[in-house]
Amino acid sequence: MQDLLAFFLRFGGVFTFVVLEAICALLIVRYNDSQRAIWLHSGNRITGSIAGKVDEWTDFVSLRDVADSLAAENARLRLQILLQPEALPDSVLVDRVDSSYSLIPTRIVRNSVALANNTLTIDRGSAQDVKPRQGVISSRSLIGVTRSVGTQYSEVLSLLHSESRVSASLVNAGYYGLLRWEGIEPRKMALKEIPRHAKLTVGDSVVTSGYSAIFPEGINIGRVDTFWLEPGSDFYEVRVALSHDPANLDYGYIVVRQPAAERVLFEEQTSNVQ
Repeated sequence: MQDLLAFFLRFGGVFTFVVLEAICALLIVRYNDSQRAIWLHSGNRITGSIAGKVDEWTDFVSLRDVADSLAAENARLRLQILLQPEALPDSVLVDRVDSSYSLIPTRIVRNSVALANNTLTIDRGSAQDVKPRQGVISSRSLIGVTRSVGTQYSEVLSLLHSESRVSASLVNAGYYGLLRWEGIEPRKMALKEIPRHAKLTVGDSVVTSGYSAIFPEGINIGRVDTFWLEPGSDFYEVRVALSHDPANLDYGYIVVRQPAAERVLFEEQTSNVQ
């Protein structure tokens, strides 16, 4: 108690001065029109500035929620394009979409392209119902297949991996083979098992064949860049130019096909084709 009294005795003059100044300012503003106008104008500017900063901070904090919402909407539209590419009204598209497919939007947080066995990390995991052996695509092409799944993050086996195999079709030629990376150019893939009697053309579109439970049929991969026949071989050597740059990936979609669990298990036990 003595310390409190000593404090007030020491600084009482300062407090009294501050209180009197506040009372004087209040009286001046209240009974003087010009001073009141200046006070209101200054107060409005300060209040507006503070409110603006608060709004900016609120908008910044909510950017991730907005981005997630937009990614979810993009996933819905991307699914419609994959399954119903013809131009139809939204109401018809929604009614006709195969309910066995769904897309989970994701962000690529780590990516490598310079190794012999490249992988990616995405910001979705078991908490978002991601499982191993699910396809990952971008808005332009394939990315890879989920391999190790954590709670919030998952590792993706990139197309640029020695173990990656994708069943791919030539749109015009009508044949399909296995697409794999030979470890040389990040944007060039090799398409194997195309027979020599196939009528190949440079620029023919290469898409997923749909012969596995990982990727739906018809997802764009790239175009035929070159092809040739080795002496004595019954199969073409085909090089495919990817339609995307594997080193430039920000967002993607995880392909989920609910009824395919038994098929995926069977294919895991019999082959490694994606």
